[in-house]
Amino acid sequence: LLECMFHLHDTAIQFYVMSDGQLNPNRFGSHHYLLAPCGIFKASDGYVVITVLDHQWETFCNTIGRREWLTDPRFATREARVDNRLALAKLLEEWLQTFTAREEPIAILEKARILSAPVLDIAQIINHPVIQERGAMQSIPHPGLGLVAIPKSPFRMSETPAMIRNRAPMLGEHNEKILGKYLGYSREKVARLTEAGVLTQDSSVVKLRAEGELD
Repeated sequence: LLECMFHLHDTAIQFYVMSDGQLNPNRFGSHHYLLAPCGIFKASDGYVVITVLDHQWETFCNTIGRREWLTDPRFATREARVDNRLALAKLLEEWLQTFTAREEPIAILEKARILSAPVLDIAQIINHPVIQERGAMQSIPHPGLGLVAIPKSPFRMSETPAMIRNRAPMLGEHNEKILGKYLGYSREKVARLTEAGVLTQDSSVVKLRAEGELD
């Protein structure tokens, strides 16, 4: 897991290495430290992510009716926009909040081919048409809970669907099987160790096993 997270920081690592340690990227909040405007902005009914590339700056200002930003020394260059990104973000949010729904400014920006999208919550992303069409969720049976919807494996190929076949076991569910198979412990011995606190088992395991929901 550590190495997985390490690779998510590939760009920051390159900055550090290529600058001989002079650049040591840190947390930068909702707005990027190398490009502006680039980040998450508050609209009237939620948040919007917007990224304006350098060559789009003039188009962006014209699109949202803020041509005065083109001559504002705070925003004259990419470096100036980055230095004043919080002031720029405040002005951009004022524009966004002139609309009742965030879909309106997003549609305007998309028409000008400027990167923008709503920030979705969990309910919205689960029910998103693309997620539904891609079949990114699947249901697996769970004792006591019935069918439970979970995310599928993100790695899927045409001939290797990589379905999740089994649910995660409950705490201590397989104590008897594992200790019996590999150490030859009897059910009674496992029970004594559990009562003594040497082994841990979720209380629902005992209940479900008594109800015949578990082997």
